[in-house]
Amino acid sequence: MSTKSQNNDLLKTPDETNQYIFVVESEDSLHISIRLYNIFSRRRIPVLDFQTSRLNGGERQRMLIIIEETKENVLKLQSQLLRQVEVITVNLFEPVSEKTGF
Repeated sequence: MSTKSQNNDLLKTPDETNQYIFVVESEDSLHISIRLYNIFSRRRIPVLDFQTSRLNGGERQRMLIIIEETKENVLKLQSQLLRQVEVITVNLFEPVSEKTGF
């Protein structure tokens, strides 16, 4: 196989999608939830999991959002979220295989 055809094959392979966790904190959870819904639905990004928990006696809410997307799209999404909401972290999520028994 020639080098030229190898390069063409590399260009045709799709970007690998991984699961990423976004951590968002806010005082106004309903307002932020609606903004997040609009951002994810506009970009057609499926949300695999969405969890909320209260912080500091209920004053603030922390939201964990798990999505499956390419790294390039996650970086674009992260920059948009940083402008619009308080994104604390974005991490690669590697779920544990269910077949870890004996």
